Amino acid sequence: MFPRTRPIQEFIKLYKDQYKYDKQFPINTHSGYAWDAIYIVANAMKKAGTDPKALRAAIEGTKGYVGISGIYNLTPEDHNGLDVDSMVMVQVKDGKFVLAK
Repeated sequence: MFPRTRPIQEFIKLYKDQYKYDKQFPINTHSGYAWDAIYIVANAMKKAGTDPKALRAAIEGTKGYVGISGIYNLTPEDHNGLDVDSMVMVQVKDGKFVLAK
């Protein structure tokens, strides 16, 4: 199974079925970015607490976090944490994002 399949399926289930956010805010790439950011920060807080320097170090030490947008490996020099395998080209067609050809 593709490593991101389970997190993506869980995200969609919670977003649509549990919380019903899609009725007001249709699911899109930005929802996934926010999901990943919140989980990265929450996981770092579990390790480091809320001290700003410790929290920053824990966030920058995130390795192998399987998120909606890709597998994150953050460093002090790389706050994006995603490699090119996580990137895809999309276009808007009929008001929806589709993979670019």
